[in-house]
Amino acid sequence: MIALRPEDPDAARALVDAWAAIGCGVLEPRPAPRLGGPA
Repeated sequence: MIALRPEDPDAARALVDAWAAIGCGVLEPRPAPRLGGPA
């Protein structure tokens, strides 16, 4: 997967943002009507 590097906060933030997007269903094929989102 993706390795987190303490010396690279931007990469860590990007991973967190991507993880949050997946959790909101934005990056998943199925819709997430309860959470909504820009998907």
